Amino acid sequence: MILQVHDEIIFECDETVAEHFAGLIKTEMENVTKLSVPLLAESIISPVWDK
Repeated sequence: MILQVHDEIIFECDETVAEHFAGLIKTEMENVTKLSVPLLAESIISPVWDK
């Protein structure tokens, strides 16, 4: 993790493992606790942060 901006967390990794790590991070974020409503996260893989 290199940066958190408001409700975004920025990770940097080699593009060959980006989809694998995005899946792991999404799973961990969505299952961090049990709530009465689903906790949803989305991931976007991009070479530029704001795109």
